[in-house]
Amino acid sequence: MRSNVIGDAITNFSETNDTSNSRVLHQLMEVISIIKHTLQQTFDIFFSKEKYNSTLLEFYITSFQKTFLIPSKLSHGNETPSQPAITRLFSPSSNVHLIVRYLPESIQEYLPELQPTPTLTSENVQNLILSWLIQVQQMLKEKVPGTLASIQNQAELIQVRSKLWKKLDETENKKKTDWQTMVQTLLDKPYSMWDNLFRDAFNDRFKLMIDNSLEKLSSQPESVVWPFVNDLLKSQQLKNNFPLTVNIWSGANSKHQSTFVLPSFSSSETIQVFKKSLMETANDRTEFLYKCQKVFDSYLSDIRKDVQTHLDDFGHEGFHIKSDSAMIKTYFQENCFLSIQKYIANIKTLIEKVGELNEDKSKYEPSIFLGRLARNIANLSKELPKALLLTANTTSAFELHSSINKDVKYPVILKELMNVYHQAHTLWIHWLKDEFAQKLRFMLTNTKWNDRCAAISVWESKYFRIFQLLVVLFISKIDIEEDIKLPIQSTNDVVKSLFYICEEIQHINSTMLDQVY
Repeated sequence: MRSNVIGDAITNFSETNDTSNSRVLHQLMEVISIIKHTLQQTFDIFFSKEKYNSTLLEFYITSFQKTFLIPSKLSHGNETPSQPAITRLFSPSSNVHLIVRYLPESIQEYLPELQPTPTLTSENVQNLILSWLIQVQQMLKEKVPGTLASIQNQAELIQVRSKLWKKLDETENKKKTDWQTMVQTLLDKPYSMWDNLFRDAFNDRFKLMIDNSLEKLSSQPESVVWPFVNDLLKSQQLKNNFPLTVNIWSGANSKHQSTFVLPSFSSSETIQVFKKSLMETANDRTEFLYKCQKVFDSYLSDIRKDVQTHLDDFGHEGFHIKSDSAMIKTYFQENCFLSIQKYIANIKTLIEKVGELNEDKSKYEPSIFLGRLARNIANLSKELPKALLLTANTTSAFELHSSINKDVKYPVILKELMNVYHQAHTLWIHWLKDEFAQKLRFMLTNTKWNDRCAAISVWESKYFRIFQLLVVLFISKIDIEEDIKLPIQSTNDVVKSLFYICEEIQHINSTMLDQVY
């Protein structure tokens, strides 16, 4: 019956205005109270001899024998019959004897036999209460996770846990308490309700919340970044006029963002805005890139700060707080590392997806955009090293900065992010090389090398090998003999082809050098 009460307490709750953590705390407190009272009452009935110099069960049996079990004719010490024994179970003021006399004689004269077989021993009671506790433990293992599921962040769940610890602290962490003596006598061993009933459920919930949060983080390339690249109104089509770079100077004909604005006066606030604009321009962080990285950093910061509450000082060392906090920290660091790797893998998947949508050069701009997002996270994200290190709030900035490169996971993540950046430009580089090779091949085959060609007026045989290597690099199918001499002076078509390459390089604004990690 008490098991059913515990099941009802943990699953059913009244509709109130209480918050979810208050309701969960109330349910768990009820469960603790029921278990405590059950163990205490079992101990008082079968083991404790403080009050009556005998157990409560022995006291009631003795009292029972002196009252109810005395035959009616002996109750007055003579042969004069008294009221039936069954009437002694009720208060005399109820006048139940007036009704009992109409009952069958077998009921009026009924007396139970108090000779149980086999004999009830303390070992029997211990086995029964241990079996009941195992049953309760299995039930709570199934039901408590569902109860804790209504709490969605680490801080609130830690608050509920701390209040449970406060209720259990007096009975489980203090030495030689009446509760510990009672449990030792009742179960023949120490027993912790936190360790056996709640600890695993709370730790599993902590880890599940970390998993769910990091899963949302790793899916951001598809849920957050992809809508900036793909035209959702036209399925599987890239957006037109995709803003790939930040224009250095604003102008009337500028289609995209222009953030580099010179300050009009020398106020400190204006100077700071100018420096910020300069940094954004230097890093090619367009409005779209800024939004994508901000979503990444903000969400990672929220996760980190939430998990960081496990590292706060709780004022005591009971309930395995240090080992559990260290376990949660390690679990978060390992899974955060895996989540960032999954984020990078999803960026790579989008780059491949972009390459399958179009055949013209427009597909390379979103690809480079995705690569630059990876580079900006590697170079500019302040949350990434903090999350991988996960230190307490009291850690100094100098200590945090000096420990960044000590974590082996951080350089690995930076390297993978920069590999994505390079991979995103590889397609564009191959395309540009093929474009130049095609233009150069067309120029060489269609230019008339005669007196009307202005470039033929300059002949430099010593530069022939350099020109030959240039031709072989871009047009590997053309065989050139050593004794052929060509003019080294560039024609207009060659200049136009080279200028086209410069335009494309300027178009993607590829001016940044890679940081060495």
